[in-house]
Amino acid sequence: PPRSTLFPYTTLFRSNWGEPLLHPGFHQLVQIADAASIWTRTSSNLSIRTGFVPERIVDAGLRYLVVSIDGATQVGYEQYRIRGDLGVVLANVAALIKARDRSGAVWPLVEWQFLALRANVHELDGARRLARDLGVDVFRYGGARGRMSSKLRLSTPANFAQSADLLLEPSHPLSEYEPSGAKQISRRGPR
Repeated sequence: PPRSTLFPYTTLFRSNWGEPLLHPGFHQLVQIADAASIWTRTSSNLSIRTGFVPERIVDAGLRYLVVSIDGATQVGYEQYRIRGDLGVVLANVAALIKARDRSGAVWPLVEWQFLALRANVHELDGARRLARDLGVDVFRYGGARGRMSSKLRLSTPANFAQSADLLLEPSHPLSEYEPSGAKQISRRGPR
């Protein structure tokens, strides 16, 4: 179908508030978008313990996958991803990249997103090495934001105060917050 009648958009982005890859129609939605020349991107924690079939993601035509992996060790990872299993996530990333490469496809590009917290910032270099060893296409990192569960209910400073035990000190170069708890307008330090 022509884009103008069925899909007036050029990008389809699915993320936040749930695991999109668990939706039973995810692959079909991506296939429909791909057939209409719509760029598809999603975010996942890729913490899928059973039923993960990476070939379905590759075959559907997903263009970009952001995988949230906030640690290089199980101890660091589970500080933010409560009850998460880093081994499962890394195995799923490896399987997806292997399926993509085996098929000869260039998609999806895989991004490792590392949200830096007090408890895991020391694992940043180790995470970067793991990403490189797995063949991840993009490694991106930055300071974590306040708790998602209260983001809609609280002002930024109040959310920062509620989340301060997890977040980097405002003086840290990766922090996204000012000492007042306000969101930084311009970022300091290396990115």
